[in-house]
Amino acid sequence: MRLLSEVWSSSVAAIALGLVSFASASSANLLVNGDFELGAVGFSTDYALDIELLDNGVYAVASAVPDGWANGFEDHGLLGPRLMALFDASTDANDRAWVQSVMLEAGRVYRFDGWVPALTESIRPETAPILELRVGGVVIGTFPAALLDDAWQKFTFEWTASKTAAQTIDLRELRAVLSGDDKVPHDRRFIYGGVGDRLVPADQVRDFWLHWDRPRIEWYQGAHLTFPAHPAVREMVGEALRVAQIRD
Repeated sequence: MRLLSEVWSSSVAAIALGLVSFASASSANLLVNGDFELGAVGFSTDYALDIELLDNGVYAVASAVPDGWANGFEDHGLLGPRLMALFDASTDANDRAWVQSVMLEAGRVYRFDGWVPALTESIRPETAPILELRVGGVVIGTFPAALLDDAWQKFTFEWTASKTAAQTIDLRELRAVLSGDDKVPHDRRFIYGGVGDRLVPADQVRDFWLHWDRPRIEWYQGAHLTFPAHPAVREMVGEALRVAQIRD
C-alpha cells in the first residue's frame, strides 16, 4: 500500500503497506489491495477524494504526484510507474487516512510494514510524515519519517493479537495535527510572475498557481527584478500586505 500526505507546511508522504502473520504457513499479504493497483477500492478513509490534492484531508490514487508537489515523483515499483495512494494530511487527529478490517487470531504475532518517503523536506522543513498505526482503536506505534528528500524509507509495526476477531486497522498521518499546520485561506493567496523571468520561469509560477487552487495572479511583461515598475503588481502587493494586517 502506498500513501502520500501533505501539509503547507504540509507533509507529503508516499507509502507501501503489507500485513503478515509470523505464525502463518504463508507470508501472503493479509491486506486487500495493499499495493493500490486496483485503484481506490478495498479500503475506507475519512479523507475526501481530490485528484489535485488542493486541501488538507484529501486523497487520490495515482501513478505520480500532482503538479506542484515534487513533480515527477513516482511509485517505487521495479517495473515502472504504478499506482500509489496520495494523502494530504488532515488537521483533525480523528481522521483516518486508511482503514481496513482484517481477521486476526489470538496469540499470533502480526507485522504491518511499508515504505514512505519525505518529499520536498529540504525546501519545506519539518514536513516529513508522521504515521500512527491503530488496531482495534489501540495505538500500536508511530513512525516519524527521516528528513530525506524523495528517499523511500521502510517502517514496521509488530503486535500480538489479543483475541480472534475481525479487527479494524487504521493508519493516520499526524504531521499537520502535531505541527498545527494548515493552508493559507484562498482569499489570502497572491501570486505574481514575470513572463520574461529567467530566475523563476513562468512554468514554475503556473505550477505554484495550480497547486494553490488558482488564486489571484498578476502577470507582468518583465524580468525578475522589474516588478516594482508595474502598477498592477504594486497594487496587488499592497493589498496582500493590508489583508495580512502588515500595512494600513
